[in-house]
Amino acid sequence: MSKGHYKTGVRYCMETWPENVILRALDTFLAMSSMFGYTATLVLIPTLAMIAYLLPWRIPAWGIGLFVTGICLSVLLPAEPLLWERFQHSTLVSSWRRYFAFSLAVEQKLDPQGKYIFAGFPHGVFPVSELLCISLMLKVWPGLRVYSIAASSVFSVPVWRHIMAWTGARPATRRWFRKLLQQGSVSLVPGGIAEMFLWEEGREVIKVRDRKGFVRLAVEQGVPLVPVYHFGNSKLFSWVAPRSWEVLARRVRMALGYPKGRWGTLMPRNEPLFMAVGAPIPVPRIAPGQPGYAEAVEAAHAQLVDALVALYEKYRGQYGWDDRELVVT
Repeated sequence: MSKGHYKTGVRYCMETWPENVILRALDTFLAMSSMFGYTATLVLIPTLAMIAYLLPWRIPAWGIGLFVTGICLSVLLPAEPLLWERFQHSTLVSSWRRYFAFSLAVEQKLDPQGKYIFAGFPHGVFPVSELLCISLMLKVWPGLRVYSIAASSVFSVPVWRHIMAWTGARPATRRWFRKLLQQGSVSLVPGGIAEMFLWEEGREVIKVRDRKGFVRLAVEQGVPLVPVYHFGNSKLFSWVAPRSWEVLARRVRMALGYPKGRWGTLMPRNEPLFMAVGAPIPVPRIAPGQPGYAEAVEAAHAQLVDALVALYEKYRGQYGWDDRELVVT
């Protein structure tokens, strides 16, 4: 499908597999190995450091030690370039989309010159689908630059820091949110860490009813809200952690638990991902403290929740989830 020519309400597969069996196998290996390296970064770095320490042969040990040191020191480098198109359209990222058979459907064409706040659900254990979808925005809506915000702790982790920046992300602070909105549209995953601890095997659970900060900013700036549902994202990992850890996890702004993926490892399962993008919800521009501001926030938030539920109900059959319940908390 060429850029921008997407009919509304139609599900499109965004990548095709190589016909050659060998190339397909290599593509799958690239996707699996690189995604495992990405999701398991926090485990691989100390593991490699321990191997270097225990190795009896000094030359390999020094080599591994220098590699680990270099990776760790990369957090001192600027998180640039922001929204790196060459990376987003690379063979590597394309292999990730093929691994998940990534598909999408849009409810309405968006104005390339406009600005929007995309609210994506569910966060799941790891928002893989939300990460991948940014790489397709310019293909679906040419000219529409979509940035994103992510947990501040992510930018202190080697590898994650730069990959997040290359996909257009900055720390989830009000200052960065405002700054990115000046440059274009912004995507976020409101459920965050709290939603990870709500994960259930047999049903979809999203956290949105008390998530209004981004809605307040939308009203303050007069920017339309766009509901987005990522079918399949909640199936990529299982969350292994007691609920009692949630308070500490939110305090340190870092997930505390084990994301159990394919074969029980930190590699995501190859479940198909399907992104459904709803129609923009118009939002009036009212400054905080002005008459009608609080009412406008409540009204816009209520419309967003209703639109998310309607989006899920409309497309879950296409994904094969007729019997999977959506719980909105």
